[in-house]
Amino acid sequence: MKEIPAMKAHAIAIAARAATEAHWGQTRKDKTTPYIVHPERVAACVGRCGGDHVGMIAAWLHDNRSRLRSSFRKSV
Repeated sequence: MKEIPAMKAHAIAIAARAATEAHWGQTRKDKTTPYIVHPERVAACVGRCGGDHVGMIAAWLHDNRSRLRSSFRKSV
């Protein structure tokens, strides 16, 4: 995975935090796996496949657009 500049890494961290907060307490269908594992794995896959910071942010936020939209705007 290529190195990400600090400002872009910060934006990714904000997206990860927003997604984590939005999915807090939710689990996957197995009722044990935290739901946030899915967006985390998608974001990691985007990074491994050469995606940029925008793709990684989209991966973190892809499951909960309406809930996350306002909290992400406040953070950036």
